[in-house]
Amino acid sequence: MNGYDYRKAVETHKGHIEETVLRGYLEEYRKRGVTFIRDGGDDLGVSSFVKTIALLDLTYAIMAGLGSGFAYGACISCIQKWLPHKRGLASGLACSAFGLSTVVFTPVSNMLMEANKNADGIVNFTPVFLTLAVVFAVLGLIACCFISLPDDDYIKGLNLPKAAASTNKNYTLGQAIKVPAFRCLFFSIFFINGTWNLCVPLIKDLGEQRGLTTAMALACVSFTGITNAAGRLIMASLSDKIGRFNTMYALCGLTLVGAILLTFIGGYGYFVTIALIAFAYGGPSALNAAMCTDMFGPKNSGTNYGVAMLALGFSSIFFNFVSKSILHATVANVTSTFIMGAVTAVIPILLMLYISHYLKTRK
Repeated sequence: MNGYDYRKAVETHKGHIEETVLRGYLEEYRKRGVTFIRDGGDDLGVSSFVKTIALLDLTYAIMAGLGSGFAYGACISCIQKWLPHKRGLASGLACSAFGLSTVVFTPVSNMLMEANKNADGIVNFTPVFLTLAVVFAVLGLIACCFISLPDDDYIKGLNLPKAAASTNKNYTLGQAIKVPAFRCLFFSIFFINGTWNLCVPLIKDLGEQRGLTTAMALACVSFTGITNAAGRLIMASLSDKIGRFNTMYALCGLTLVGAILLTFIGGYGYFVTIALIAFAYGGPSALNAAMCTDMFGPKNSGTNYGVAMLALGFSSIFFNFVSKSILHATVANVTSTFIMGAVTAVIPILLMLYISHYLKTRK
C-alpha cells in the first residue's frame, strides 16, 4: 500500500491514548493485585458487520486501536513490577510478544481471507473479522485470569539492593512532565520511529521496484514482524548490561545507516536493510519503557510511560502525512523521504545526550 495509511495511523494513536488511561487505572488499583486488560476482540467483532468506510474507521481504526492500547500498556507495566532488577528484559518480553503477534496472525488472517473469497476474488470480511474477534476475546479473557501484580513478600524475596528496586523518587505524572528529561524522552520516541513510519507504506511496492519478486516483497513485509519482535527483546535485554543510553545510540546508528541505504540499495540488500530498520524500530519500543521507569520510578510507571508513548501515535500520523502530502513519496520518488528518515534518526541521539547530561547534574 502506498502513501498515507490513515486507518493504521489512527489505530496506532488511539491505542496509545487508551494505553495511558488504563495504565493510570492500574496504578490506582495496584494494591488489589489484579491487572485488568481490555481486549480488542469485541471491537473487531463489531467491524465484521459494518457496511461503510466511516463505521470501519470507528470500529477498527479507533475502537480496536484503543483496545490494543489497553493490553499493550498494561502488560508492560505489570511485567516490569515482577522483574524490577531486569527492567529491560521485562519490557522486552512484553513488547516482543506484541510484535510477534503480527508474525503469528498475518498468515492466519490470509488463510481466513482466502477461505472467504468468492469467484470474483472479493473477500467477505464478516466471517474473517468475526473469527479473529472470537479468538482474541477468548484468549485475552483467559489470560486476564492469570495476571496479577507482585506482593511485598515477593519483592523482598528477590533480595535486591535498594537502588535496584526503585529510584530515589517516584514521580507522579504532574511532576514528571515538569522535568526536561521527560519531555526529551517524549520527542525521542516521536523521532526515533519516524524512519519506520516512513518505510511501512512503501515496503512491498518499493521492493518490487528494487528487483524483488512479488513473493519476496511480501516475505520482506512478513519478516519485519520477526525482526521487529527480536529487536524489542534483544536490545532491551542488552540494555540491562551495557546501559540504556549506549543501547539507544546503537539503535539510532542502525536506523541512520538503514535510511541512507534505502535511498539506493536494491535486491536482497533491500530485504536486509528493511529487516535492519525493523529491528532498530523494535528496540526503542521496549527500551524507552525501561528508561522511563529508571528515571521516574516504578510506582507510577504505567501512567508516566503511557503519556510518553502518545508520541508514537503522533509520530505515526505525522510522518505518514508528511510522506504522502508533502514529500509525495512513491516508489519512484523516495530519496527525500529517506533523507528525512536519516535526519529523524539523528535527533534522538542529541536528545539522549541531553538526558544523560541532565541526569548526571541532577545527582
